Amino acid sequence: MIRAVILSICTLLTAGLAEAQPKWIHIKADHFDMYSSAGERDSRDTLNYLEQVRAFFISFLGAPPAEDVPVYVVMFGSAKEYEPYKPNDFAAAFFLGTADRDYVVLGKTGEDTAQVVVHEYAHLIEKHAHMNLPPWLNEGLAELFSTFRVVGSNIQVAAPLIGHLRELQSERWVPLATILSAEADSPYYNESKKATALYSEGWALTHMLATTPKYSPGFEKVTSAITKGTLSTDAIEQTYGMPFAKIEEELRLYIAAGNFNTLVMKSKLDVSKEKWTAEPANLFDVHLTEANLFDRAKTIAEAKKRLEVLLQEDAKRPEPWASLAYISWHEGDNKGALDRFNKAYTLGDHSTKLLWDYGRLAEANRPDEADKALSDLVALQPENVDAIIELAAVRYNRRQYPRALEALTAIKTASPAQAPRLFSLMANAQVQTGQYEEARASATRWMSFAKTDQDRAKVGQLLQFLDQRAQSAARAAVVGPPPPVPSGALELDEQQQAIEDAIRAATKDSPRDANRQPTLKAKQESDADAPTLIRMSVPEPVRSAPVVQVLSMSGTLIETGCSGTPTLVLQTDAGRKTFLVLSPSNTVVTGTSPTLDCGKMAKAVPLQIDYDLPPPGTKVDGVVKALHFPE
Repeated sequence: MIRAVILSICTLLTAGLAEAQPKWIHIKADHFDMYSSAGERDSRDTLNYLEQVRAFFISFLGAPPAEDVPVYVVMFGSAKEYEPYKPNDFAAAFFLGTADRDYVVLGKTGEDTAQVVVHEYAHLIEKHAHMNLPPWLNEGLAELFSTFRVVGSNIQVAAPLIGHLRELQSERWVPLATILSAEADSPYYNESKKATALYSEGWALTHMLATTPKYSPGFEKVTSAITKGTLSTDAIEQTYGMPFAKIEEELRLYIAAGNFNTLVMKSKLDVSKEKWTAEPANLFDVHLTEANLFDRAKTIAEAKKRLEVLLQEDAKRPEPWASLAYISWHEGDNKGALDRFNKAYTLGDHSTKLLWDYGRLAEANRPDEADKALSDLVALQPENVDAIIELAAVRYNRRQYPRALEALTAIKTASPAQAPRLFSLMANAQVQTGQYEEARASATRWMSFAKTDQDRAKVGQLLQFLDQRAQSAARAAVVGPPPPVPSGALELDEQQQAIEDAIRAATKDSPRDANRQPTLKAKQESDADAPTLIRMSVPEPVRSAPVVQVLSMSGTLIETGCSGTPTLVLQTDAGRKTFLVLSPSNTVVTGTSPTLDCGKMAKAVPLQIDYDLPPPGTKVDGVVKALHFPE
């Protein structure tokens, strides 16, 4: 069923608990950390149960989680303590995934605690598997596994839920299409009177599809299709080849018949709760978790207030700084977020989540910090291809091309989704370091993975640029340097005339007069009263392409000129430099080009320009051949 869909057990970070008045304890189990005010016995029983659930999912999935780090659980001892944090009026427990950590929050103890624990744990699994399921299936699967029981050496799940059966028999049936189309903000998911229909009907449909001989063979296909974005009703109809109305009719008969299957799997669990030691909880951690739980249950303003109080208590703890950084980022205050990320990082928070988010956010305005954070992340996770590519992009944009290549060469394998950006960065960095043959090989591989016309066009421009460089080098080797002008003769500046013609064509000036004679330069004899013009014969021109000398200059683009021939103004270490764009359609462009409007740029853009020598007598610094924007 769900074996092929669930990808990994969730990865969770530190938590605490909310109220300081109750007696809070901390218990560290084999794979869970708990902060609880519910009493030691109930807390131990809950942890023991969670360890068994974890062992079941590892057995069910066939492998342990990729990152086997502790899961943190918050358990309140009374409804009064839990009340301020409830996400809605009827939730006895909830799963909270914040920007940098996850919580399973239990609002009460008692006979049904075990069921609630597994239900919320299933939500964590679904989240970290990136399943993105609609509410009916998300809750239906969680309820399916919530009846987890250890029966000897067997595990039993999918037992019938009496509460849901009573609801289905006593309440008015809501059309199943309405339940399946409900989104996360729907009243059928948030209002207690309506939500009972979604939970009950969603569980019943999931149970029928997952456990009955007629439907269970197609359940994995249904779940997979929905995960990929297919509408629930369409996925069900397409999988079973039946009208949805017919499936709804069979569901109502299934409920009325009351013949429910359970799923039984063999699993040997070895869990001992006696070795776990309870100790008084650190109140700073309790208050930190309290602030983070308000991120969902109350308001951002309340969370910020609690975190600021914690900073007054101990400003050297990195956790409040990290939490405030995520709040600032959520509010669009990127500078404030970067300041707080940097503070948390400096104080020792080098978690992979913080390094990734801090590094990406710092790329635009604080590339040195981005380089440091992403380098630390790659050191912790040397196989993290996304982190390596991001680090290389930071270095490329800083014009540290050899260091960008150094990062990229550490990548051994990449997915088809990662390959286009990988080979794009590699090819462009190789161009910048003069490794043209290697750049051609990387560009060829980039083309093989390109998925959009825009990407293919970028590769084509880069390959065209490489072709031009190769042709220019070949011609330079054959033609050699031009012969010297004979002494006393007049010099014909044919290159100057060609550029004048190109400028006229670009600015739509009048065409050159076909009868116009070549320009001659006068040579004044020392013993003559007036200059003597000597007309030299013009031989038939050699039909070989001129040698093109291509130079490069880096800086920031600050202005574009559109009056007459287009120009680009670059601010460099040597001052302002102006370049003609004689043939925009033939100009090679690499990287991500911004929108270029006429006039001054609203924001300076890093740019490297490859250019020919400027025409003699002109006031520009060169003629553009290629533009290299950052990736």
